[in-house]
Amino acid sequence: MIGLRSELRSRREERGGNGVKNLEWSEDISKLFPAHPPLEVKLTDLYNRETMDFFFLKDYRHNYRFFSTESVHQIQVEFSRLKKIWELAKQKLMLLPPRILRQEQAFARILQLEGETIQIYHSGDLSEKKIKRKFYFYLQRQRSKHILLLIIETILLPVSGLMMLLPGPNVFFGVLALIMITHWQAYRGIHRLSKQKPQFLTSPLLAEWQQVLENEDEKKYLELIKKIEKEYSLENIQKILYKT
Repeated sequence: MIGLRSELRSRREERGGNGVKNLEWSEDISKLFPAHPPLEVKLTDLYNRETMDFFFLKDYRHNYRFFSTESVHQIQVEFSRLKKIWELAKQKLMLLPPRILRQEQAFARILQLEGETIQIYHSGDLSEKKIKRKFYFYLQRQRSKHILLLIIETILLPVSGLMMLLPGPNVFFGVLALIMITHWQAYRGIHRLSKQKPQFLTSPLLAEWQQVLENEDEKKYLELIKKIEKEYSLENIQKILYKT
């Protein structure tokens, strides 16, 4: 756990860096937990290089959600050993709530946008100054949350490795390891995003979504969500902004 805190502290002190090099997480993640058994892990290029839009909107419970135009996908990592366990673990990871997976993947996507202007769409109910402040504190909460999760997962991972003694594939270890990788990538994305100055954009359609939320007109939720999906080429955001 001390090693994790030291590594996270060093990340807070970093200044810039090459985006592709930062994705070579095998140099970093291996420091956070002892692999069981030793693994050669490769993180493939998770995303294409096309410009991507991000969204910072309230859901039907009035909680802010951060996501991108990218749909949910399996984590793209390759392992040198026990491939059956890792494939099962990837499938189990996809059972996490879509709003959580989309958020983590959106944060990780930031790592690929080196030198690009990050565009974040919001409803426009707040002034530019207030939405920037709101987003800043949102990132700080997410950063603290991810640090705590990584510390807990670092403690649990060696314990889960003991389940290798039980018959059958140790899927629990694999799932926990993949969750930890996902949180680590997201944490690094949060860290980089907090040092940048994203461009906040508004649109009448997103303003309409905010108005419908304030009026609590649930009959219009799904209809408006479909319009937003069509306008911004989004998929399945009902599972993010409304009930799954």
